Amino acid sequence: MLKSIKLILIILIPMYGFTQNPALDDSLATYRNHIAFKDSVHNNRDSAKKHLDSLYTITKRNTFPKSTYFYHQDAGYYFFTAHEMGLSESHYEIAHNAAVELNLPYEMVDSKLWLANHQYFQRNFSKAKSLYEEVLSESKEIYYSEGIGNAYFGLSTIETDQRKILELLIKVDSLYNAEKILSPVLANSYEKIGNIYLNSYKNTEIAIEYFKRALEVSEKTHYAPGVTQFNQLLGEIALEEKSYEEAFRYFESLYNESVRRKDTLNQMHALSKLAGVDIEVGEWRAAEEKLKTAIDFHHKTKDSISLANANLALARLYIKEKKPAEAEQYLNYATVSPNSLDTLNFKAKLLKTTVSYLELINDYKLALNKQQELDSLETIQLEKRNGENFLELEQKYRTQQKVQQINLLKAENELIDHQKANERNLFIAGFTILGFISLGLYFLYQNKRKTHQKLKELNVLKANFFANISHEFRTPLTLISSPIQKRLEREDLDEKERTDLKMVLRNNKRLLQLVDQLLDLSKIEAGNLKLKAEKGNILTFIGILADSFTYETEKKSINYHRNINNLLDDVWFDEDAIEKIVVNLLSNAIKYTPEQGTVIFNAYVEQQNLFMKIKNTGKGLSDKSLKKIFTRFYQEDESQHGAGIGLSLVKELVQLHKGHINVESIPNKWTTFSVTIPVYLKIYNNKEEIKKEKTSPVTLENNVNDLPILLIVEDNLDIQSLLYNIFERTYHILLAKNGEEGIALALKQIPDIIISDVVMPKKNGIELAQILKNDERTSHIPIILLTAKTGDENELTGIETGADAYITKPFNNKILVSKVNKLMELRNKLREHYSDEVVLKPKNITVTTLDQKFIGKMQKILDEKLTEPSFTVEEFGKTLGMSRMQLHRKLKALTGLSASELIRSQRLKLAAGILKKSESDCNISQIGYTVGFNDPSYFTKCFKELYNCTPTEFAKNNN
Repeated sequence: MLKSIKLILIILIPMYGFTQNPALDDSLATYRNHIAFKDSVHNNRDSAKKHLDSLYTITKRNTFPKSTYFYHQDAGYYFFTAHEMGLSESHYEIAHNAAVELNLPYEMVDSKLWLANHQYFQRNFSKAKSLYEEVLSESKEIYYSEGIGNAYFGLSTIETDQRKILELLIKVDSLYNAEKILSPVLANSYEKIGNIYLNSYKNTEIAIEYFKRALEVSEKTHYAPGVTQFNQLLGEIALEEKSYEEAFRYFESLYNESVRRKDTLNQMHALSKLAGVDIEVGEWRAAEEKLKTAIDFHHKTKDSISLANANLALARLYIKEKKPAEAEQYLNYATVSPNSLDTLNFKAKLLKTTVSYLELINDYKLALNKQQELDSLETIQLEKRNGENFLELEQKYRTQQKVQQINLLKAENELIDHQKANERNLFIAGFTILGFISLGLYFLYQNKRKTHQKLKELNVLKANFFANISHEFRTPLTLISSPIQKRLEREDLDEKERTDLKMVLRNNKRLLQLVDQLLDLSKIEAGNLKLKAEKGNILTFIGILADSFTYETEKKSINYHRNINNLLDDVWFDEDAIEKIVVNLLSNAIKYTPEQGTVIFNAYVEQQNLFMKIKNTGKGLSDKSLKKIFTRFYQEDESQHGAGIGLSLVKELVQLHKGHINVESIPNKWTTFSVTIPVYLKIYNNKEEIKKEKTSPVTLENNVNDLPILLIVEDNLDIQSLLYNIFERTYHILLAKNGEEGIALALKQIPDIIISDVVMPKKNGIELAQILKNDERTSHIPIILLTAKTGDENELTGIETGADAYITKPFNNKILVSKVNKLMELRNKLREHYSDEVVLKPKNITVTTLDQKFIGKMQKILDEKLTEPSFTVEEFGKTLGMSRMQLHRKLKALTGLSASELIRSQRLKLAAGILKKSESDCNISQIGYTVGFNDPSYFTKCFKELYNCTPTEFAKNNN
């Protein structure tokens, strides 16, 4: 629209340069001042204010009515960019009224859009969404492209579903590019898309691409805030990615733009950012100069917080340079800066810098006190952010909830209308003559069909409603648990506070479980939850699930009896569905069984059907409860625990599995749940419901030798068998039935990874982890502990022993496999790191303290013996106190090389280092002898294999 106005002015101003018509003069002056205001509002606010005053003068003459609209629309934007929201909204309301009175359709849309923006910034999301939708509808009627794009962008700010947000923003991108429109809205759309890829999808590469587009649009539209924001954002990402040249370029652009606009505040920020890059690349003098210049600027602008930050940055610089006196001076300047301590972020940075300073001067006692203050402050910051996020999510959820409720009510009303229509048609059909019977039946059929359709729509709406609730609550619940867990780690908590926090955490986890159950129910109702059946030993699987409740029943002194006949061939079933059924029923039985009570669990397969019976003593169920026990959210009385979701989900899953469930009860005696589920292939008529049947692998000796070694230490033969079946294709498996046997086997074979139960005879899993993690021969081996003992204390005990992961039973097979794969990936990174090192030092790789000592000892031996031709693998192992096989397995795990390969590799890398410093005509044979080779031709052959060139060629290329 602004382009059109400019075009009109280009044509009209020369034609009417000498006109004596006041109305025409004022109309041209209005457009001229409006365009000048738009061009200067972000770059020169004094100039923008003059053009605004000129517009106001024109409105007073009342010769060109449209000038009233332009004045108030521009005044609204002027105050909006100054964050004076009350004045801004008042001007936009007057502008909208003027547009309506003058019947200006495009102007009505523009002013209404800004009224919607104000509702958004006042967090009235429901009203804002309604106005954005009106803007979209009105813009489509007059095909106003910018209005359509702006409405899509506005709706994206209210939407909570990431996929829908992306859809709306991509619509903005497509529309504006098709119409060749450049606008700050397009820049902001690119920014939001970039943030989604950066924060949600963790794809920095695509995010940077969109941020660059946002910067390009901002520069072309002279959108100064965008130029500033995106230069800073791209610079910070480049700095984080350690692309220092690129970071410097963006921060330099930020500085130049600030100088051009005479924006002193952003000049200071840019100088501080540039100084940060200088510090990273070691240009400390340049950083010092920039920070001192920034501090001079800060004194002139009286910006106390920015001044404090600059002083703090200079203090950090002097701490890096190990200049305690200068560091203390600027740290004090930062501390006493007025108003700087009002922000939590600054307090955190100040405490962090103070801790570094105190460590520099060796005052560790005070440093520890300040570190504790910092930990408390970071917890408060996290809780504050979580609270703000929760409030915003809650408001957006309520907006979405209202829309869902309206849709539900509409659907229900339509359903009632159709049911009434059915009744009328039935009445008419009964009293009309036979000639109209067929017509009546036709109408009846049509109405029934419509009623059925409305019922389906209503079910979908309800399912979506539950799904939306579940998704909205998962994020804040997850965020709430983090600061609580962090607070519980503190040793100075009093017992009452610790008890209270544990109670909050337990209930938080319970809420997450309920949310997941709601999601499952909504998927079933919407027909989106499909079975994924595969062939396996179902009774072994159920036995493992049942065993995982042993610890819970022992805590409650319950007599727990399990009768599971697992002598059975494989059958077809869905693991996830069966797990949820068994876990819910057993959890329910144990929850309602009193201390010293009894729980009996029977399971068997007969005639291709699974039969399960869960019986527990206790209060039992009344006749009323028996009829409603599977009804969602049903509770017999208000004092009853639970939300009434679990049993409803169990029934839905049983029916989905084409089975049935019954309940019987005698009050104050016992309650029994009986489940029957078919477990044969024919019940699955959809190919998507069937996973490929597992095939037995062909095991060849050379294949086994190439596989990594997994040691399984488990006294329960069913679980041992299950673990074997999970990993048999990808690992050479060793089995041990207790901790003592597992330790002996680990020391002998040096496996690549260990999975161990915790509760075992002779030596338990905790003892196994402690022994192996404190032995140089096995300290590098990742250990995963499996246990039925739930709770943070038990998990902490497992991790403190040195175990790399702690998984509770019943475990999810996919999660266990993923955990094993992740630990093996970490070991591979370790190997890659050490295979490239001449001096073996751990850098950015997590290794145990014992491994670090072993690497140091190994490096010392290599430093002393590497250049001796007589140095052998046997001598290497003997010096380290290991057998040849133990050394081989240990080095393979750490470096990916055998002992002989490592010695040869280290000698060759040492030779390469000498060749780089030597003259091009150096004596190659002499270098070979120097690094420990006693055969020059063998040295040349090995060197060429590693570096793809001869030593002579290598020396020439590197000199």
